Amino acid sequence: MILIGGIWGVVHVDSSRPVADRQLEAMLRSIEHRGPDERATQAGHGIGMGACWVAAPNCGPAFAVSEDEQIWAALDGAIYERESLRSWLASRGHRVDSQSGAALLPHMYEELGADLTSRIEGDFAFALWDGHRRALHLCRGRAGHKPLFYAESDGSLFFGSEIKAILALPNLERTPKPSAVADFLAIGTIPQPTTCFEGVLHVPPAGVVTWSQGRTRKRRYWHLNFATEERIGRDEAAERYRDLVMGAVQRRTNDLEHCTSFLSGGMDCSIVVGTVSRLLGKACTAFSVGFAEEEYSELPDARVGAKELGAEYREHVVDPKTVPDTLRLAVWHHDAPLEDTSSVPTYWGAKLARAHTPLVLTGDGPDQLFAGSGYHLQVARDLDPGRCAVAPYLYGALSWVLPLKLARRRSFLGRAARRSHRKGGSPLHRLLWHFGAGHQIVPRHLLVPELREVDPRRHWLEALAQSGTEHPLEQALYLDFHFFLHDDLMPKVDRMTMACSLETRMPFLDTSLLQLAMVAPPDAKVGWQNGQLRTKWLQRVAFDDILPRHSVEKRKRGFAMPTGPWFQKDLKPFLREVLLDDRTLRRPYFQQDELRGLVEGYFAGTQDAFTCPNSLIVRLVTLELWHRMYIDPPQIEQPSQRHGTA
Repeated sequence: MILIGGIWGVVHVDSSRPVADRQLEAMLRSIEHRGPDERATQAGHGIGMGACWVAAPNCGPAFAVSEDEQIWAALDGAIYERESLRSWLASRGHRVDSQSGAALLPHMYEELGADLTSRIEGDFAFALWDGHRRALHLCRGRAGHKPLFYAESDGSLFFGSEIKAILALPNLERTPKPSAVADFLAIGTIPQPTTCFEGVLHVPPAGVVTWSQGRTRKRRYWHLNFATEERIGRDEAAERYRDLVMGAVQRRTNDLEHCTSFLSGGMDCSIVVGTVSRLLGKACTAFSVGFAEEEYSELPDARVGAKELGAEYREHVVDPKTVPDTLRLAVWHHDAPLEDTSSVPTYWGAKLARAHTPLVLTGDGPDQLFAGSGYHLQVARDLDPGRCAVAPYLYGALSWVLPLKLARRRSFLGRAARRSHRKGGSPLHRLLWHFGAGHQIVPRHLLVPELREVDPRRHWLEALAQSGTEHPLEQALYLDFHFFLHDDLMPKVDRMTMACSLETRMPFLDTSLLQLAMVAPPDAKVGWQNGQLRTKWLQRVAFDDILPRHSVEKRKRGFAMPTGPWFQKDLKPFLREVLLDDRTLRRPYFQQDELRGLVEGYFAGTQDAFTCPNSLIVRLVTLELWHRMYIDPPQIEQPSQRHGTA
């Protein structure tokens, strides 16, 4: 079993410039929560790098060196089909003694060079040093499951699984990137490869960054693209889907004696648990997290699902009193502000699971590949020829009469302006509004003039030009995959589980399923079933015999915490303390009076859910927490979690 946690390193152009042990140790200390049990480092001739990992049965090292000691590899994550790769290497004259995935990398590099990524299936990020050419290759998996960051300064390159590993060294100033902050305030995420720090970048998903002699080259070795000549019917897609999901689960459980999974009670996790329990003949323990507020909690659904699926079940109820400390912890582990409040229950779910296992399976991915969100249904309905084709033009005309600035008002005209701008205009306009463009009008008036011109739609428009499709549903999925999955979902799951030293594996993001998403028709994603237009048509049809009935019919709730009642009651003192503090109001991004007025209006109840949604409050709070942790102080220290265990 391979359970890896984190990688880090430094390389200098000048090979005579040493990398001090204390530098590597400082980088390790900053991310040792990712792999607190084992570590390995190597240094010499202007290069130093290392890996840490969680100890587990049959777990090989995360660090490997070639026979001639010129090729080093540090791996974070899992590589699957290791036996077939080992057999292929043996046929080429290589001998790989270790069972670890890291041990394969130097040999594969000797055969394929930096193109080795195209032959690997797994959830991984790795660094590979070629001493012959003095070249460092930083590589990430196709879905971006594992993170990897880098920065250049003064003839050196620094890299790490988390930004804090880079910031552990004094070579890089911790300077906020204003345009990234503006993007975050507008849409709640910071599109990759940018980060909120000047000079620090992501290695993009399915990307390879090569650094040699002070020069950086970047390339993508795989791309989700709907411009494919192969297209299949939806019945064939359903047959393939079932087989591919089963294969993906099999790959991720082959080396496990006992399988565990998160379970929300929805379709995706239920398929994972059901596949493990019924088709692979292995026991499965399911972990779920919820809230005392029943309208927000999925625990009743999870209990029913676990019983029907025959899984052992454990749960945790999040206490609102723990949220302030958990939010601080989430910001620290993300190295960034965040909007997704499901980071809080994800952390507590990981804490619960880690008390029983070092690894869980998750159901992440199908929503972004095969259409599982309400807005996907709305996009599909917009394509229905039976719907009024004149409506967008009527709403578009109305939007000329009701300018966008009216949408911030709590009035009939404000509601009319919001509706007309959401429903009017071209299909592209409506798609971008559904995806998040409509949210921009909320914070823009809060910003200083130079940041108001930063338009996050530029990222989406540039991406759509590479999508290979003009079908609105496929365009929506393309944006979801490249932005929500990469910039929100994957970072959240990685940071909150790694905060507990818990490894995750994601069957639905197997390469075979990414490929199927490109060839399956739109009506296999949102399709008619029993007289209703339904999301996740493939899941419903392919796993009809496994899915509990309630999981098929239940309304999708998501995993976010109950911000509405908590913000106005249990968390109100914490929010007021942070948001109305002079430090917050004086940040260089805001019009101070506008921000104060909005926050005071929120607590007084004079702002509605559109002019000041809870999501905006989360953005403002976490941005301030990030500033206090990473920008203001001379030291970056991990916040404590003072409220016990799950």
